[in-house]
Amino acid sequence: MQPISYLLGAAFLKLRENWLLFFLIYLVAGIWSAFEVFTEPDFNSVTIGTFGWAVYLAALVIATMFGVLMSIALTYAMAGMTTSVKSSYGMALKSFWRYILLGLVSVVLVTLGFLFLIVPGIIVSVWIVFAYFILLLENESIIAALKKSREYVRGHWWGVLIRLAVLSITMAVVVFALQLLISFLLSFLPFLAAQVVYVLVTLVLAGFLTPFSLLYVYQMYLELKSEKETSYQTYQTSNPSV
Repeated sequence: MQPISYLLGAAFLKLRENWLLFFLIYLVAGIWSAFEVFTEPDFNSVTIGTFGWAVYLAALVIATMFGVLMSIALTYAMAGMTTSVKSSYGMALKSFWRYILLGLVSVVLVTLGFLFLIVPGIIVSVWIVFAYFILLLENESIIAALKKSREYVRGHWWGVLIRLAVLSITMAVVVFALQLLISFLLSFLPFLAAQVVYVLVTLVLAGFLTPFSLLYVYQMYLELKSEKETSYQTYQTSNPSV
């Protein structure tokens, strides 16, 4: 597999090439996420009205739906299948329920794995990491996507795990450091102004970090997919009668 430095560099270059489209796709969902944060009631208060709860729950549901659509839309945009925010979300709507169902099946599989101690859960999580790309970009069924993802990972399980772990740790460190810096700078502002600025700055940062993370995993998917296809073609050439 390609080294981690290559994946990071390739993800950055891909992000730089089309950053505006990726950012705008994220922003559509990010705005709803910010609205959900602003409508969140004080859970320690006993005076939260029915209207307040209704607004918050509606914002939560909408933000969650747009979060899923954003992930799908970004995937299509990264693959070059769409060139605008409208077309990206248009395609995402058509795959929404298949994506949701795959997510539910994945959660069940991973949960069952963790029920048999932690290790099986981690193994399953790595096996199915590319299933979403396969479902959307190769138009496979849910079961076929899960099986195909495992085939892509076969022989590279540790490599995929290490690269995913590095991504997770890197993003956690970057986000933590940025949040500390932002919190320090905003400590000089009034509370309400600081809260508004914090949400807006977080929205912008997430607009770049989210597609970057997805692009990183997408590069792994492309590499392992190409390797499996090359291996199959070589096998077919060596065994023409099969």
